[in-house]
Parts: sequence; structure tokens; C-alpha cells
Amino acid sequence: MGKEDEQPKSWPVVIGGVIGALACLYVFLVGLELLGDGFKCLGGRGAGGMFEAISNPIAGLMTGILATVLVQSSSTSTSIVVGLVGA
Repeated sequence: MGKEDEQPKSWPVVIGGVIGALACLYVFLVGLELLGDGFKCLGGRGAGGMFEAISNPIAGLMTGILATVLVQSSSTSTSIVVGLVGA
């Protein structure tokens, strides 16, 4: 069972893998958009204004750290911030 036994993948398998990867990326981006929209709805204007009012990079860093501590997940915090920035 060495490298000699491996056969190259057929074109339909490769194309299916690429389409599957693109579909997963699309679902991820839609979920990210929904997460940002949900956060804005739940947080109201105060939460959205908290991120809009930050012009100082140090204040932005502190807000990000605070959001990470509150949510307990850096990936969730990043998703929320990306969603708010994109809106």
C-alpha cells in the first residue's frame, strides 16, 4: 500500500470538492451576516454605537478585549465585529 497504489482523482470528484468548498464558504458568510444582524437587533443602538464611536485604535483594542471577555469566544467576537463593520 504505497504511493504506487494511489490513483488520481477523477474530474467529477475534483469539481464536486471545489463546489462543496465554495458552498461551505457561502454558508459560513451567510451565517456571519445573520450573526451580525442578530447582534444588532438584540443589542439595539447602544451596542452598534459602541463599535461606531471608536476612532482610537487603543480604544478599539480595549473594546475588542471587553467583547471577547463578555462573549467568551474570540471567533464569535470576531464574527460579530466583522458583521458590524460590513453593515
